[in-house]
Amino acid sequence: ISGNGEIVLAGKTGLLFPAGDAGALYGRLKQALSEPGAGQAMAARGRGFVRDNFSVEAMVEKTLSYYSELLTKK
Repeated sequence: ISGNGEIVLAGKTGLLFPAGDAGALYGRLKQALSEPGAGQAMAARGRGFVRDNFSVEAMVEKTLSYYSELLTKK
C-alpha cells in the first residue's frame, strides 16, 4: 500500500512484506503470532510514532515551522 513506508518502520512499528508475496506474508504473520509481546510492543511504538509525526498538532507544527523557514530565507 502506498504510504506504508512513511508509517511502518520495518521491525520497529510494524512488519512489511513485498506486495504479492504470500510466503513473506505467511512468515510475518507466523512471527507476529509466535511473539505476541513483541507484537504488542511494536504496536505501541507504531501508535507513538503516528501520534508524534502525523497527528493534527504535529502536522500544524511542521507546517508553521516550514512557513517560518521560508519567510526567514532571503
